[in-house]
Amino acid sequence: MDFTVPKDVSPELDLLLTRLAKDFHDGYLTEKGYIKKRMELLGVMVSATSENHTEPNTEGLQTVSTRQSASISDRASEDFFRPSHTISHSVDESSNAQPVLYDDEFLEKYHNLGSTYDSNIRRELQKPLDPRDVSSHIENANEFDNLAMILRKRAKIYEKEPAVLVVDEKGKESKVITWDKLYYRAEKIAKQIKNKVALYPGDRVCLIYQNVEIIDFMVAFYGCFLAGVVAVPLASSMPSKELATVMRNTQSHLCLMSDSVHKYFEKQSKQTKSVLWPKGMIVWKTSALGTYKPSKKDGDPPLKISDLAYIDYSKGSSGELRGVVMSHRTVINQMKMLDKILSTSPNIVSPLTRSTLKSTRPKNSILSTLDVRGSIGLIFSMLFTVYSGNLFIWLQSKTAEVPGLYANMLSCYRSSITLTDYFTLKNVVYNYQSFPQNTRTFSKKKVDLSPLCWCLIDSSTVDCEFNEILSDRWLKPLGSKHSKRIISPILTLSEHGGAIISMRDWYGNEDQLGCIFNKSENSETLDEFGDDDHADRLSEVMIDKESLTTNSVKVINDAPINYSLAESNSDSNYIRVGAFGYPLPDATLALVNPESKVLSSLLEVGEIWVDSNCISGGYWGLPDETEAIFQAECSDYEGILSLKFVRTELLGFIYNGKIYVLGLYEDRINQRVTWYDQYLGMSTDDNNNQLLPVINDRTKSMTSDAESIYKTMMKKKYNNWGRLDLSKNLSNKSLYKYHYSNHLAKTLAKNVPYFKDCAFFNMKVNNEYVPVGIMESGLSTDKSVSGKVELQSMLTEALNLLEKHHNVRLFFLVVTKVGALSRTLKSGRLEIANSLTKRRFLEGRLPSVYVSFKPYNSLGSIYHGEDLVGGIWSPYSTAVRNDMLSYSDFQSSGMDTRDSSVDDRFHINLTDFANPILLLQYRASKQSDELAYTSIDGTNAKENKQSTWKKFESRVFTVCSYILEKSTIMSGDCVILLYPLCEDYIACLFACWMAGFTVIPLPTFAKDPQSIDEDVETFVNAVKEYNVKAIFVNNETENLLKNKPVSSKISALASKINLEIPKLRNTVKHSKTLSAGKSTYKRMEQYSEKKRSRKNSDYCMIWLDLTPDNVCTSVGLSFKNLMNMCLSLKETCQMSSTAPLLGCANYTVGLGFLQSSIMGVYLGVTTYLMSMAEYGLHTSMFYQAIARYNIENIYLTGKMFKYALNKNSMGKINLKTLRNLMLSWSGCRADPSLLSKFKETLVLSNVKSKTISHIYDHKMNPMISTRSFLSFAPVVLWLDPYGLSQGYISIVNPKDAPNAIPVVDSGVVSVNTEVVVVNPQTEELCKVGEFGEIWVSSKSTASGFAGKDDNSTNKEYLKGKLNNRNGTFLRTGDFGFLHTITKNTDKNKQIEMQLLFNLGKIDETFDYCGLQFFASDIERCMDSFAGMNRCCVFKAGDYTVLVAATSTGRSLSTVTPLMIVKLLNQFKIVIDIISFVDSNGLPTSRDGMIQRMQLVRKWLNKTLKVNETFGISYGENEMIKAIKMQEWVEDRLSK
Repeated sequence: MDFTVPKDVSPELDLLLTRLAKDFHDGYLTEKGYIKKRMELLGVMVSATSENHTEPNTEGLQTVSTRQSASISDRASEDFFRPSHTISHSVDESSNAQPVLYDDEFLEKYHNLGSTYDSNIRRELQKPLDPRDVSSHIENANEFDNLAMILRKRAKIYEKEPAVLVVDEKGKESKVITWDKLYYRAEKIAKQIKNKVALYPGDRVCLIYQNVEIIDFMVAFYGCFLAGVVAVPLASSMPSKELATVMRNTQSHLCLMSDSVHKYFEKQSKQTKSVLWPKGMIVWKTSALGTYKPSKKDGDPPLKISDLAYIDYSKGSSGELRGVVMSHRTVINQMKMLDKILSTSPNIVSPLTRSTLKSTRPKNSILSTLDVRGSIGLIFSMLFTVYSGNLFIWLQSKTAEVPGLYANMLSCYRSSITLTDYFTLKNVVYNYQSFPQNTRTFSKKKVDLSPLCWCLIDSSTVDCEFNEILSDRWLKPLGSKHSKRIISPILTLSEHGGAIISMRDWYGNEDQLGCIFNKSENSETLDEFGDDDHADRLSEVMIDKESLTTNSVKVINDAPINYSLAESNSDSNYIRVGAFGYPLPDATLALVNPESKVLSSLLEVGEIWVDSNCISGGYWGLPDETEAIFQAECSDYEGILSLKFVRTELLGFIYNGKIYVLGLYEDRINQRVTWYDQYLGMSTDDNNNQLLPVINDRTKSMTSDAESIYKTMMKKKYNNWGRLDLSKNLSNKSLYKYHYSNHLAKTLAKNVPYFKDCAFFNMKVNNEYVPVGIMESGLSTDKSVSGKVELQSMLTEALNLLEKHHNVRLFFLVVTKVGALSRTLKSGRLEIANSLTKRRFLEGRLPSVYVSFKPYNSLGSIYHGEDLVGGIWSPYSTAVRNDMLSYSDFQSSGMDTRDSSVDDRFHINLTDFANPILLLQYRASKQSDELAYTSIDGTNAKENKQSTWKKFESRVFTVCSYILEKSTIMSGDCVILLYPLCEDYIACLFACWMAGFTVIPLPTFAKDPQSIDEDVETFVNAVKEYNVKAIFVNNETENLLKNKPVSSKISALASKINLEIPKLRNTVKHSKTLSAGKSTYKRMEQYSEKKRSRKNSDYCMIWLDLTPDNVCTSVGLSFKNLMNMCLSLKETCQMSSTAPLLGCANYTVGLGFLQSSIMGVYLGVTTYLMSMAEYGLHTSMFYQAIARYNIENIYLTGKMFKYALNKNSMGKINLKTLRNLMLSWSGCRADPSLLSKFKETLVLSNVKSKTISHIYDHKMNPMISTRSFLSFAPVVLWLDPYGLSQGYISIVNPKDAPNAIPVVDSGVVSVNTEVVVVNPQTEELCKVGEFGEIWVSSKSTASGFAGKDDNSTNKEYLKGKLNNRNGTFLRTGDFGFLHTITKNTDKNKQIEMQLLFNLGKIDETFDYCGLQFFASDIERCMDSFAGMNRCCVFKAGDYTVLVAATSTGRSLSTVTPLMIVKLLNQFKIVIDIISFVDSNGLPTSRDGMIQRMQLVRKWLNKTLKVNETFGISYGENEMIKAIKMQEWVEDRLSK
């Protein structure tokens, strides 16, 4: 072999010769092909031999260093020189040519060529294969343009000969029809169609028959031909809705069916009580129509044939019904081409097609097992039977599986041609292998298959191994003399009318194809019987599996050894692929890249496009699809070709002019080349480096053969081209390797027990496509614990096998029951439909039993933070963010200081009053006759009892009198107020303050059992913790506490902790009143000075803040705190002394307490009261009260407002006076979709969007920020979830980022309040562009914690300090950020406003691989998942757990991977464990919030009732190991 470049050649020739050398060493050229092309380039005659080569110059050998050769990958070396391999001469060292040596210049030039090959040099394209010579036709008397005329001729010449014969499972002829009966019955139907229905030529007629009703169907089919109408054959197994759809689409008005089909649909119609067929559809039973009796006088009826013959409907890979139109001209072309090809067989002696002019003896018969109602089965049975005039014998495929029946029928009828599929043949052959006596003893006659000339196998791929078994283990033992010659897989297009595009033939004229032929030099082999079968064998090639993954075909051997030897020498590095044959003689065939529509390169995988007169012209009624599929255009480097093709969706390649098919386009899956591939390659190199001495010795021994050195060097270079440099940005790479599902399924079928079938497809995860699998298994029915263990073991084995043999790393593998995968009907057989399976799976409709994941090496990108252990708040991660945001300012709001507040009416300074008691005294004296407090009746929104300021003061004095009578209570004692929201509650509150008590207000107990238990626990714990001396109640709450179920629970819990519950003191029953005036105030002041204890003496009241888990936090407040809060609320919300208030929500704590109990006194306005119970029962009355009393400021919880919106309680109530609707979300993130979701409801109620004010509150400060009276609607920002997980605030456009997280603002910071955003770990100010913990400095902050909560830990939260800043801050424990916006004022001036955004509580976040996630975001994402009720995510040690409550009837093992993929796509996180519970299985609070702590405790203790649990990953530490491995690979590659 000569690879030198002669001196003094042109640069162009130099480049071409170098390209040629590279193509040879890449496997694209054989040895002879290289020599021929090289000689053509050098102008040497092709007949010249390589013996004239000059002796090599050994001087150049010194330039090839042994160090370079020693670095050769041993894996690459083994691919070529392993003794167990059978290697063709094109790649091994057996060439007779003298070795040649290479200098540095040539090698450098070759290396440079390889590095720029893909980008700068165009590879030679595979030109379309031209038609072979079709001018000569076999002698044929059939010069007719339609089959109806041929049938008429055959009925007259061969009238009593059998035409069609049906065999039952016993081998008996169950049904038979002669040529004359076939014609006359068809003519009768044609006459009825013409006379009774008056259809015109070209009208459509539907035919619905069972697959066993061959004769009835054939009669009706040709009846349509004779009538000139278009037949639309349909399967009776199709759903009636699909049948009706076809009828409407084809505008059919007549339907022909058999008796059995007619009865079936009549029964179905009665059961459903509906009409199945479209209006105007006429249905005939053809078996009752009789036979046509011709008149000797009139002769044959005239024939008026339309252009179209029939419409073949089938389901494509997408599951859509499409009808392919077949014209009579196309049918005749198909018949002529079939006759021509089948007649070329050396075994065919007599003409295959019988004459239509004179009678000839029948010598051939056709036996088929395929469905005759469509595709290739229809072509052979309905069409070619009539065209050829041969006997057609039909066996049902299930009947053919009867042991011995199939072979005996072939022998009995001496069939020349059999048409079947691999599935049927495998059952027959394997049964014969196991029980040969069943075939031999089936009948008395000896089985003789010598007459069989063609064994046509309908398939989309060639099974080479089975072809060997079929030939040597079945055909030959049963008498076939040329067993390999008769086997012929046929490539048909089932979605294009069953058109044949390739099969073996002996037609010749291969030189007209216009392609290069590489003649095999392998010696002819003998089969196990000692026969020379080289010429009869189907063409096969052995290709390199690794090359195939890159869409390249590297032919290792173009004449592989037979199956028996290959089985013993099998190796996973190669794939054996069989050829169908040349394209049809009249066909033009091209290989095209399906994505770019450019011709594929030589020996590159592409989609098969074909153009032939034997293929249909398009779909019925689908012009766009017809143009895209049947009139497809492709291009080469010079532009679009003038030819138009039919797209087949088949992927394959061309070698020596023959078609090799690898599978359907939908059957090909791809996997991204990732760091893990590099790791495997580096691991192999490391192992090879341990063998350096051996390799060096090998290199020294090869110095006499420089060609071997060069080949191994080029092999290493070839491998390096396929590697991905991860030192560059991996996310921008899109290199994929390709695999075919039939290869993967074959591996599983050979090695995995209980395996039945499998579907593979790609899913988009993390912006890459990962392969997944769904497998049918016989183990799926075992639901025991041991069965699940065995199932998990089988899945693990399957995943490892695919990775070992194909380097396919499935993200997950799902197991289903046998028969659960979607299948499409192709030629009467069901085949796996990957696209339909994928669609059903993504819709969650695929039933399954188990799923196993393998995320570590299947994902190309494992997202993680800068600091895997420290998280996003570590000093290192913080420094990275600071560097990224070096241009940004720090986040600080500043403080709007208000030292005083003036009453609007009386112009007094409200800050002069030290407590609300003094203000009450002032209001009672100045506004004595004005309405102070009144409760609203929920039934009519009217006041129940009206209390003026004087009357209210008198009611307070009445309670004071009651207190003075009870000498057991002293000032400084803690008392509990247990009231609904009413005047009695507020009167008792002021009386207790006057007495110097520390008030603990509690809401009334709920009525549901779970909430009662929680309320009782809170009540008893408060009594014990604060040594409560009195419990003040009214009639309602007293009756509730004395109710037996409640009282018994209180007693039981109190006795358990040795506690005595104080007596109840009903303030309503006491009517004695002290004398009004200053004396009462003075007397109560004296009473309050005698304190029992000073433990809580600084606090006038204690707020008990309850979490959803019923964990109580106690906050102590002084009068100064309350007055500061009132000032802040008045000034921030611009409250006036003329607008009344309406109290309802959270009346015992926070802003709800201020709004309902104190602000009326502070402002001197009327306060209307409505209890929470009334709000739940009469929600609309609450909003009617707002409209009636012209309320401007309202406080509600977000859940209360959404409850009203969902009930549409606001109706058309005009709320135009409402200016400030404050919504509290209990420290959680506000709902950003509130306005958009209920926009119409709010518009009807005249509630403007700017009225909605999401406030940010805290248990220590009731109003840190609010949107009150801002002139614009709430601002919604869309944040990048991946940026958020790293600590960044990255604002994106939701149209460009569909997974963005929306957040809505909580307004501007209140007066006398400053907010800063701080890193919670380093305690440094955060910059604009990141989020942090919200710290607050405010006069409205409570004094501190009370009771057991007054500990050192909580006190630290009140003493947050910043460097270079004076004062302390309240650490809220919430994450958020400040965002500045610019708005236009009414005077067209732009002002900047700084808005606060609350992201959520720190306690409800968790870390994962250096990233931080908000549990609420993940839960909200899953709540939107179909069939998901609620879910909760939490961290349990090293594992991230998601517990989901679902009521869906879908398989949980199907839902689980869909949930994982959704989370990966949106948040880049892998959940480790998913547990499913019943729809009401999650513990929730009375507000409907999930009790997270209780859920975690139950899950860890295994007391949670779990329906099913699936493991996805082995925890965060394992994922961190994978990340570190990836970083190690990248670091090593970068060096």
